[in-house]
Order: sequence, then structure tokens, then C-alpha cells
Amino acid sequence: MRRLLFLVALAGLAFAYTDSALEINATVDANGNAHVIEKSIFTLDNPEEVQNFEHYLLQGSTLPSDWKRFSNNIQYHFGRGAEGGVSNLRVIAAREFGYGYTAASVSMEYDFSNLFLREKVNERVVRYVLDNRQLSFGSSDELKLNSGQSLSMRLPTEALNVVVAPAGGAERDRYNEVIWTGPLVGRWDVSFETEKSLSQEVTEFFIGAYKSASESYLWLVVLAFLAVAAFKYAKLHE
Repeated sequence: MRRLLFLVALAGLAFAYTDSALEINATVDANGNAHVIEKSIFTLDNPEEVQNFEHYLLQGSTLPSDWKRFSNNIQYHFGRGAEGGVSNLRVIAAREFGYGYTAASVSMEYDFSNLFLREKVNERVVRYVLDNRQLSFGSSDELKLNSGQSLSMRLPTEALNVVVAPAGGAERDRYNEVIWTGPLVGRWDVSFETEKSLSQEVTEFFIGAYKSASESYLWLVVLAFLAVAAFKYAKLHE
């Protein structure tokens, strides 16, 4: 019995770590997609964990599931843990000696599609609204950050009429960046608009008109060819 308890205690010791920080940065493009970087920083609390981390590091493990044993923060925080909207994933692990001799980090860098939903306002203006269903912070449709955790969302430079509601709990700067810092929990609605310039609208109109004219011209050529063929066929059978 004592031997069993000793082995259980040893197994728990071998997976000892302490989460220190989680930094999530999402850069949103003009189509509502995002480039995401999630960096989890933690300390390895015994020599066995340091050796295990070094082993995975030398092995070149590239899957989040390979590293999750070292921190609960190593997971997708967009898409509710599913990889449906995730592409171009890169996993980067490193020692963080600047934080301490036993500190380490795992960063997940990926693209996430349709983080913002698209709503057409008029021919020139499109509104993008944050899809809160894509948030995966442990609480349904909510943003939940513990102490030492932060989320920054940089909106497009051309974004207009940026709205963050409620305003409390979220910091904004003049570069269209919204920052949440834990501990906090709540639901925030984020939206912005993009507007086509008049020159862009005119250019798209003429391009569309040219394509329509080209397609119409092609059909006229086909119809003319068929008419000539039909006329010749009729002549041969007179």
C-alpha cells in the first residue's frame, strides 16, 4: 500500500509545473479573419520536468497536444478548442531564462478564419461583429482571464466606427487595439466598419461592366456561329 502511494505521489511530482503568464495577440484583417499568437509561460517545478521539456524540445514536437502536459494554458482559445477555423499552425517552444532558470514557454501561432461576422450596411460600407461563440476561455460566450493573462485584439488600421461595449474592463489605444487584462470575466461586443473609397467603387463597377460585356460578346459570337451553321445546314437540305 505504501509503495502504491509512493508511486502515485511520484507520478504527480513528475508533472509539476506552475503557470506564470498567458499572452494572446490577435491581429484582425479587413475581412474579419485573424492572425493569432498565444504564448504560455510557466515554470518547471522539478528536475524531471526540466528533463522532459528538454526531451520534447530536442524531439521537435509540433503539436499542441504534445506540450499540453506542461501547462493548462496550451490550447486554442478561439474556436472552442476545435481546429475547424485554424490554419497555418506553428508551435514554438523555448526556455525562458529571463524569467528564471526553470522557466519555459510554448507559443502557438496560427490563422483563424471568420472571427468577425460580416454584415453589409450598404454598397460601400461593411460592418464586422465579433463572433463571441468562437471564444474558448472556459465560459460559454464569455471572456475569462485569470491573473497574469491578457488578450489584445488589433483591428485593421482602416477600421471605422470601432465600438467596444461595455467600455469598462477594456483598454483602447489610438492604433485600434483593444486590450483585456486579467483577472476579469464578462462579455464584450466588438464591432468595426470598413468603407470602400469612391475610386475603388468606380473601379469595381467598370471591372464588373467589362466582365459582363466580355461574357455578352462571347455569347453573341456563339449565337452568330450557331446561326451561320444552321443557315448552311438548311441550304444543304433544300
